[in-house]
Amino acid sequence: MTALSRDGAIKTISRTMDNLPQAEFDDDQVREFVMMVFASFGVMRKQDTWAPPPTRELLDSLEDYDFDRTLLRQQTELYINYYKSMQSPQIDWLLANLMICAEVVATAKAWKHQSWLQHGRIRWRRVAFSAILFCINWGLWLGLALVINSFLGTTVFLAWVGATIVYCFNAWRVRRRNALLLADMAAVYEATRSATLSWSVIWDVLSKTRDKGAVWDSELYRLVEICISRPKI
Repeated sequence: MTALSRDGAIKTISRTMDNLPQAEFDDDQVREFVMMVFASFGVMRKQDTWAPPPTRELLDSLEDYDFDRTLLRQQTELYINYYKSMQSPQIDWLLANLMICAEVVATAKAWKHQSWLQHGRIRWRRVAFSAILFCINWGLWLGLALVINSFLGTTVFLAWVGATIVYCFNAWRVRRRNALLLADMAAVYEATRSATLSWSVIWDVLSKTRDKGAVWDSELYRLVEICISRPKI
């Protein structure tokens, strides 16, 4: 795992620009860019370091993470197109990891991944509420099934049961597909937890998950392309 502090990011960019014949941006512009990047994630706003959490910890603590994805995309766009003299391997990694982490968190929240867990602990209130809702729904279903059987006959009743079975099977299949895709997306995140990585490999796994249905930000693809094409030092 790699960690990068706010001051560390500023120093990294400053060292990169020191190697240029003429600096395009002053210290205030560098600081503003870094501050905006670090302001894009909510979990660490009171701290000055981004240290990617382990995948399991991330997925068990989704409510702790509140990414401003619009701000993150904007800063990445500026970094790619405008702040070219600020580009360095550590900042490449920081932006890529943040964008991947933000997408994994947003997807997991949308699919209500393990919403009954927080920090690895069972949220009993949510479990109890889900259990009550489950009993109410199936109680209503059973009552309606009995009414259908009594007033509309066995044929309609069997059709109702068959339709329910098909619905439940399709819902299970969607949940299973989503769980497998989320696992693949989490694997991409895990591959970028360290700044020592192969951008070609990252491109390949991004493409594979995209083919399976994952939606990554276009800025992420462009950033990875730049990292692949950049001459090795």
